[in-house]
Amino acid sequence: MASALYNALFRRNYTMLGVVFAAAFVFEVGFNDVMNKIWDNHNRGRQWKDIRHNLARSAFESVLFQCSWASLLLPQSRTSLTSIQCLPTR
Repeated sequence: MASALYNALFRRNYTMLGVVFAAAFVFEVGFNDVMNKIWDNHNRGRQWKDIRHNLARSAFESVLFQCSWASLLLPQSRTSLTSIQCLPTR
């Protein structure tokens, strides 16, 4: 078996070079996937993909709150002249 492996993959320089490059590529892809999973598991709850939905919702709610107060404080005639872009509230 060892001699068949040697004759098939390592006897000629160009086949050995191809095997080394293919093995390095497969190892790099596998190592990268494993390290990303370890990193994501270790930093769960602290990454942008974990907290994005909370921050996006709170930013949307703060815009709604600010716009509702701005429309109450400004006189009705000046409201159309200002550059306040408010989202419609429910």
